[in-house]
Amino acid sequence: MSGLAHLCRHLLMGLPGDPATLKALHAARQWFEGQRLKISQSPPPPLLNRLSGSKSARLAPLFLMDGLWLAGLFAPATGHLSSRCRLHPIFMDSLGLGTPKHSSGEAFRAYHARQGDHFHRLEYPALFIDDLNLEGCAMVLIILVFQHSPIRYFPEIIGFTLTHLKRPPEDFENEIQLKRRSQHRILAEQALQEAAFNDQEANRLLIGEALYRASFNALSGPPHAAAEGEFEPATKAMIRIIQGKMPEALGYHGGVMLKGQSLDDWFRQGPHAAGAIVEALEAPDESQRQCPVAHRLLQAMNFGGPMYGVFTQGERDIASCWMKNPQTLVPKTPCRTGQRDPKPVHRRSTAAAMREDRLGARELYGALLQTESPLEAPDRAAAWLRAILARTDSWTRIGLLPKAQPYHPASLDQWVRGQHRKAVDRHPSSPKPITVDKAFCHWILLQLSPAILVDGAWLWGLQKPSEALRPWDRDLIRIHFDELGEGQPEWNHPNIYRELLISEGIEIGDFRATAFQQDRRLLNAAFDFPCTLLSMGALQSIYPAECLGLNLAIETSGLGTHYLRAIEILRHHQINPAIVGLHLSIDNLASGHSARALRAIERYLETLQAVEGPEATQAAWQRIWRGFNCFKVANLPLTARLIGRLFLHQHGCPVESLGSLATP
Repeated sequence: MSGLAHLCRHLLMGLPGDPATLKALHAARQWFEGQRLKISQSPPPPLLNRLSGSKSARLAPLFLMDGLWLAGLFAPATGHLSSRCRLHPIFMDSLGLGTPKHSSGEAFRAYHARQGDHFHRLEYPALFIDDLNLEGCAMVLIILVFQHSPIRYFPEIIGFTLTHLKRPPEDFENEIQLKRRSQHRILAEQALQEAAFNDQEANRLLIGEALYRASFNALSGPPHAAAEGEFEPATKAMIRIIQGKMPEALGYHGGVMLKGQSLDDWFRQGPHAAGAIVEALEAPDESQRQCPVAHRLLQAMNFGGPMYGVFTQGERDIASCWMKNPQTLVPKTPCRTGQRDPKPVHRRSTAAAMREDRLGARELYGALLQTESPLEAPDRAAAWLRAILARTDSWTRIGLLPKAQPYHPASLDQWVRGQHRKAVDRHPSSPKPITVDKAFCHWILLQLSPAILVDGAWLWGLQKPSEALRPWDRDLIRIHFDELGEGQPEWNHPNIYRELLISEGIEIGDFRATAFQQDRRLLNAAFDFPCTLLSMGALQSIYPAECLGLNLAIETSGLGTHYLRAIEILRHHQINPAIVGLHLSIDNLASGHSARALRAIERYLETLQAVEGPEATQAAWQRIWRGFNCFKVANLPLTARLIGRLFLHQHGCPVESLGSLATP
């Protein structure tokens, strides 16, 4: 597997906090910067090549990952921005959310299956060994870098997207898909207009367009590019690489034998011997040719090997292609001697990790909002979530929280609906007296702002290409899409809350700014629950069962008397209750978020039952229940303080003094 392929695998399958994954992300960004620089210094690439029939199979890396470059744009820190909201339906349509067969990737697969072309699924390493060449891996890596770097490369992402939508029609696209593409182009142009780029950003947008054209044309096939002198056989490239290394390598390889003489003896013969060295090195063993990563030379280039750092990443990619097929066409690049790869990123030192562990909820809230990719979630997020879940386990064990009963689909459905009916029945038929004034309502709205401004955050880590989504993922992603407004900025739940605060004269500023996070009007406890939401979202791939449980708790928590009473109080004080009414309707148990949350759990456990059996199913159910219970644990600090402040307020304590009661 080539170096680019390794990076692709790590970014597709890696977990948050994994050192190898973080190192791969850093290396991928370094590689991308090189591509970006090269494009910016080159003439504009030609118009897109047009491929038809089986030749379009070369475009598999693009269409199997269609839209994934947009996935990171809908993170808690940026998902409310108009320029991002407009792009959300494009990403959702690329997933074929309702029907997977409608996704671009599946349509592409189906078309080529009829042509006799078959590709490995994305989860199989063989995709990056057998199906994708160097250019294919390069396209995939660009997409993954965009996915995990949505803030730093937003202008390039817009340019890449617009060029993708303007490409000529593909053979696998039907009339409906082409019509949808034209609608997506309108949305992307709206996003561009609302982004209001300055001159520098507009130039970066052009770089994104050029990156797409260059990558697309490279995928279209080496014959086209080779005619322009940009490619050469891998054997010839290897000869040039070895010629460049020979002078500095001489004297280090006296004990390495090749065809009866040491490599140093070969090197002493001068550059003309490079061809004979390459010929002698070419593996006659078919098993090595089928799996070039096993070849001793490539192993020596890897970390810990005697030639680690001697060859650049691009040279290792060429070597991998050469080992598999010496006649493979590879990009022709100048031979550079002595250039090493960028130094890998290392995990934080113990001292740095200890300093980070001392961060409070306010600081963690800010750190998580600054996190571009779930893969880069701060260590403190994992520690925070572990602490919440450990507390949940303790409270459940001693009976402060209910224990899980054995799972059965019918009993879970019956229990959820029973709890909902009790919540509805608790609401009195005639309105109760309102015992809080408008100023106290304003204070409550302020305390809830850190959580509601990251509404949906517990699901933001679900960033996958269509064919990697499981059935329950599709329910969760649909919920997340609704929370962020279905592509309409004015429907975005955090934006609706912002409008409410503005209409009531409550100034909070940018929630991503330190000034908001350190606002002394806010209780420290106001940041506890949103930190749990943000941490769960970043670590969803590690805690999928707990996330399902937390999601069910969130979506069902306000149904019934809680939301109904809140609407009565807000209306009494002539405060717009739209945000509460929206959740009361969209979270409904008939077909809304609560129903989707319940169905997601059932689908998850059905799959486990079929694949791993009843024991694994019950163990997973315990974890789901753990996530359900952690909702109360994470909310308790703020809930307790709000009840305490309500008591003080009802006994004459002025609202102005409530914020100053925030505990350190």
